[in-house]
Amino acid sequence: SLAHSFEETVTKFGSNNFIYFENEKWTYNQTNEAANVLANKLFNDGVKHGDRVVLFMENRPNYIISILALNKIGAIGVLINTSLTGNPLIHCINSSDSKKCIVGAELADPLEEVLSEINIADKTDIYWVADGNKYRCPDWSLDLKNTL
Repeated sequence: SLAHSFEETVTKFGSNNFIYFENEKWTYNQTNEAANVLANKLFNDGVKHGDRVVLFMENRPNYIISILALNKIGAIGVLINTSLTGNPLIHCINSSDSKKCIVGAELADPLEEVLSEINIADKTDIYWVADGNKYRCPDWSLDLKNTL
């Protein structure tokens, strides 16, 4: 699996840089540690092998970390096109039969617009991931800041 292959690579190249994004550099070790923390959080919150979790986030380090975390627990990442809004977004989320949602701060507005129509509406099932300091966590989601 992706998680096993990544773990093997971490063993060999842990201190090497893995992600270069804007002004950030993440080593294999840092990325793996963050993915393990998120995987544990998701698992402790009830996500199990085979469960689906929506990932609605632009490409950035936390996107990769989220994919790795989901793979580590055997959950299925439902990758949603970031340009979707309204009915197409509702359809993609509801047809995925997902248990939870990880949303990037940059896409919280389109998600908020459809909250009343999606099948993931409980605050404890929607995880918000910051994108710099320009957004605040909405009250309908859980901030993963202290997790990641």
